[in-house]
Amino acid sequence: EGGGWRFYRHGWQSWSPTLTLSTDEDDIPPFAPLVDPGTRPREGRLVSELVTCLHHGATSRTITAGFLTAARQFSQVWLDSEGGLTATSYADGIELAPAATLSSERGAIDITPDPLRALERYGDALAREMDAVSWPEVTTGWCSWYHYFQRVSEDDIVANLESLSELRDELPLEFVQIDDGYQAGIGDWLTPNEKFPH
Repeated sequence: EGGGWRFYRHGWQSWSPTLTLSTDEDDIPPFAPLVDPGTRPREGRLVSELVTCLHHGATSRTITAGFLTAARQFSQVWLDSEGGLTATSYADGIELAPAATLSSERGAIDITPDPLRALERYGDALAREMDAVSWPEVTTGWCSWYHYFQRVSEDDIVANLESLSELRDELPLEFVQIDDGYQAGIGDWLTPNEKFPH
C-alpha cells in the first residue's frame, strides 16, 4: 500500500503507456489496442506486461519481478491495492491432453537498491534466455513515428530527408524509417495509401 512506493508499468506494445505510477494511484484506463486483448486490468490493480519494478525511494528498496522467457505465452505482473504482487503467464488457446503438463514462461524476482540497474540486469537476463541477437555497435537513424505518428505523409518524409541531407556532416545517420501511417491498412504493410503516391 502506497507509502512512497512507485510501480513501473511496462506497456504491451508500442502504443501502450510505459511509465511509473505511485502505488496510491489508479492504473491508466485501458483503450484498445493499448492492452493485451486477452487480458484486462481490474480496478484496484496496477498491471504491467512481462516485468515490473517496485521502488521505494526513501529506503532505496527495489523489487523487480518478471519473466525471463517470452516464447509462447503473454505474461503479466500486477500489484493489487492490498499489496499482493502476482506474476501470471497465460496459456491462451493451448489444449492439454489428459495427464499432460504445461509450464509457464520462466520468471525471476530480484531485490536490489537501484531500480535502473535492476531493470538493466533483467534486460540482460531476458536477452540471454531468449538468445537475442546483439549488434556490434549502436545504429543511428531517424524514425517518422515519434513526431508524425500515423499522420505522416510522403511530403513529410521528403522534407525530412532534405534536411537530413543538409545536416549529414553534423548528424550522420545510417537509417531512415518510415513507420506506421504509410500503409493502406493495419496489416497491409505492402500497399501504400494515398498519402504516399510514389
